[in-house]
Amino acid sequence: MTGQLTQLEMDNLLHSQLVGRLACIQGDAPYIVPMAYAYDGKNILGQTVAGLKLRILKENPKVCFEVDQLIDLRNWKSVIVFGTFRLAPETFLPQARQWLFNRIYPLSTPAQAHAHEHAVESLVGDEDRVKPVLFMIEVERMTGRYEKQ
Repeated sequence: MTGQLTQLEMDNLLHSQLVGRLACIQGDAPYIVPMAYAYDGKNILGQTVAGLKLRILKENPKVCFEVDQLIDLRNWKSVIVFGTFRLAPETFLPQARQWLFNRIYPLSTPAQAHAHEHAVESLVGDEDRVKPVLFMIEVERMTGRYEKQ
């Protein structure tokens, strides 16, 4: 059986995943990249460094963001978010960074933080996880589908 996800199911899927795919347009060519994110119920939050993705997003801020949960090819859920890229406002930075850190980074801690049977050669600090550009995707609309066998 296939069907459409409700708004609550789409929100739950966005809250439950850590990596999605950000799609944007450079000129007339599509460009898509995976990214770690957090969802605050209104915005997709992400961070990046200066580079091609950021240049493309500034030139054309209309984006698409996709998240899925795949159990197998006959049991999956997917949400596509349509929205607008924005640099996070200065007043929002501390709150947004905290959401990202609390959501993503406990699951991406390198072996240096867990010294069990390993020599610790360096410490994990914010410089390992803070990227200079924090951005948000303002959610304008979303669609969700599923298949369950």
